[in-house]
Amino acid sequence: ALLLGATEENLPLVVDYVKGLSIGAVAILLNGALVRFLQLDQAALFSFVSVLVMTIVNVAGDILDVKVFNGGMFGMALATSISYFAAVIFCLLHFFRKKSSIKLDFKSVRVKDLGPIISYGFPSAIGQACNGVNTLIINNILLTIGGTLFVSSFSCQSTVATFLQSASLGIGMTALMVLSIIVGEEDRTSLIKVFKKILLIGLIINTCIMVFVLISADWIASIFCSSDAEGLKTASFAIRITAIGFPFSIIGIIFQNYYQSIKKMAYVNIFVVFQNLIFAVLFAFVLPKIFGPNSVWFYFPVSQIVSLLLLVIFAVIKNKSFPTNIEKLMIIDPDFGVKDDNRLIFTATSMDEVINISKKVWSFCTNLNIIDTRRYISSLAIEELAGNIVKHGFNDNKKHLIEGCLTYKNGKLILKLKDNCRGFDPKKQLEIMNPKDVTSNIGIRMMAKLSQEMNYQSMFRLNVLTIII
Repeated sequence: ALLLGATEENLPLVVDYVKGLSIGAVAILLNGALVRFLQLDQAALFSFVSVLVMTIVNVAGDILDVKVFNGGMFGMALATSISYFAAVIFCLLHFFRKKSSIKLDFKSVRVKDLGPIISYGFPSAIGQACNGVNTLIINNILLTIGGTLFVSSFSCQSTVATFLQSASLGIGMTALMVLSIIVGEEDRTSLIKVFKKILLIGLIINTCIMVFVLISADWIASIFCSSDAEGLKTASFAIRITAIGFPFSIIGIIFQNYYQSIKKMAYVNIFVVFQNLIFAVLFAFVLPKIFGPNSVWFYFPVSQIVSLLLLVIFAVIKNKSFPTNIEKLMIIDPDFGVKDDNRLIFTATSMDEVINISKKVWSFCTNLNIIDTRRYISSLAIEELAGNIVKHGFNDNKKHLIEGCLTYKNGKLILKLKDNCRGFDPKKQLEIMNPKDVTSNIGIRMMAKLSQEMNYQSMFRLNVLTIII
């Protein structure tokens, strides 16, 4: 409580609140993770209702605390903790539904997966840590230069920023998943095209949010802050200045998630630390000393703008030249992607089309002088796996489509199949098969033995199967 800037007068209240909130720590962490899985599984309505459940439970708990239990600040925080547990329980219900393509499976938990999970999740973890330290330091800076007035305005500004930037976080997470799929296909042209489109959409959305906040900052401040005239004035000013940084912030968020999709983890971690901590704290400390106390609120937009210079520095280091366009800022490896002649893209909606694609795959391999067993395996993979999708996935009277891509690079054939049928993991199916029943799922068994590697993912209710031959 003292580290967060509590005074002698309100120290007991802050301590009680921290104690009550700590009870819900696990639920708060789980809720953030589960909401992302809900979005991944195209269960946006479930995610929305979970927030609604959380809000209702929280408000009801606060009322009971005041009217019935007289639990003070501890009771208020406990109500928040309970509301998070309620949201987590509701989120978990989705993963037990038949239509859910993502299921809870504790039997498949493997210690060896911890390494990649930690590596991949480290930027998010370090980002959260930086935000915590950022809040701690800036809180004390504001307490020093503006007293409780600035601290309460900072609380209001942070609440509004967290709420409004949820759109940016959603865009960033979507960018990570979509771009990761394209990276897996080594499709250089599509990667650049989709990245530019995501960047444009992000800028449009955040510019609209910025304009809305600039116009309605006074009204927004009145919702989150006290009715004190001076407090409202300071809070609305802080909110307006923060909004200026939104268009610059989304650029950084999209690039950060893009770097993660191309496995440039060092760049991601450096960017996160500088954007979320070093630059924010630096400008919160320096600006008031030069331009006066109120200039402290410019720390957010200035730190976001300066952070973008890191993107240029990364590009200069990687390309050994100054980037003159977005493509060069993307620091794509020179050997990334394959020529059009080394790629076969196809779609299928019926068994007849699957057979025709199998023949095209045979011709594709022949033209590339791949006349060994890989030609046979590639053609067979289309017939068996795509045919299996048509046979078992297209039988529900709904519109379905298989999208596929076969690429040849570095002596390897990479086949990727995507379909919008119900979730089906071939590798999981192999695990539950009876090894003595050699007649079941012959195609899957055969491909598992003939291919070098077989990986399955479920993204946006799409089955994504990748096979290396």
